[in-house]
Amino acid sequence: MADAEATDSGNVASGADFAQLRVLAVEDIDIMREVLCAMLQAVGVGHCVGVAAGARALELLAEQPFDLVFCDLTMAPMDGLEFLRRLRGHPEPLLANLPVVVLTGRTEPSCRISALGAGASAFAIKPVPLMALQDLVRVALRERAGR
Repeated sequence: MADAEATDSGNVASGADFAQLRVLAVEDIDIMREVLCAMLQAVGVGHCVGVAAGARALELLAEQPFDLVFCDLTMAPMDGLEFLRRLRGHPEPLLANLPVVVLTGRTEPSCRISALGAGASAFAIKPVPLMALQDLVRVALRERAGR
């Protein structure tokens, strides 16, 4: 589990290797979801699907494969922490172990502690610079490889 500041020149996918990734962006604010997908595509992610609610994200994850999830912390009616708890408790191991990066505009240290405690692979405070977003993808993929 890591913060966006974590960088590494290790042997994990570079932006060029992100082309095959399928990423699910869970964000309740339309423009933020669109910007997140556009930024992910700008760092080389090949496919980004956006949904506005945690419940819909859980349904979609059960229907089709994804490599990584980016999730907002503050959403309604299901917030990012509840989404994480439900995903981590899923009976299907591929879903329960899916890397999740939590993004939030909230700066309280308790948010980071809660997100990582609920099973987030990485955590960052919005706005996230493009290079930090690329690092977040690498960190999450590294965690997936280690599971």
